[in-house]
Amino acid sequence: MSLRPQAHSRVKGSWGASAARAWSMDLDAELLARLRFAFVTATLGLAMGTGALAMILEAMWLATRRLVFRDLYRFWIRIFGLAFALGLFAGLISPHAGVLLDRGLVAGFALQAGGLGVTLAGWRGTGSRLHFTATSIAATGAFLAAFCVLPAYGWFHDIAPGAVLPPNFAARFVHLTLASFLATALLLGAISARTLLADPLRPAARMGLRMRSGCSPSWRRCRSSPVRAFVR
Repeated sequence: MSLRPQAHSRVKGSWGASAARAWSMDLDAELLARLRFAFVTATLGLAMGTGALAMILEAMWLATRRLVFRDLYRFWIRIFGLAFALGLFAGLISPHAGVLLDRGLVAGFALQAGGLGVTLAGWRGTGSRLHFTATSIAATGAFLAAFCVLPAYGWFHDIAPGAVLPPNFAARFVHLTLASFLATALLLGAISARTLLADPLRPAARMGLRMRSGCSPSWRRCRSSPVRAFVR
């Protein structure tokens, strides 16, 4: 009589332990998937924002020939290169999104690699026009890579058989683009402010903080525009 409750308790205990292990494995898989999505979107957004900022800074340097824009460009093109390296790793760990989008992803990374390779040669080895073209190509490649990676995660939320892009993809891509610009502006302001604390007379830091302050009115207008309702 005393053996049956013990056997029943052992069976119940083993079932509870296996269920707990299965629940823990599911939780770990879900947590890892969420962390991967956060890493991919953060790195791609950083590449989009810093690439666009580098292109704007070089355009201002070519238009005005002010050394402060050249110094800012040389700093932020390095951040863009770091973001490209992280984005390349993020693209490798992203899920499969289809043959067409996978080829677009490879093309986006190829554009970034080729453009950054030319920019590393400097203005003396390439010339101003070719150098700016290379920067623009690299920045465009960052947007193309994000355009091709984002649908791979969109299919987890929306299912549309036979469609190349998931529903609401346009709103999500616009949302990611605006978020990348906002995050880059905040990063620009933070680095410029920290540099001013160390060296209050540094012109590049002053210009960077001024550019960050100029982004605030544009962001307020964007929040009050129909774009806000579109990206929800």
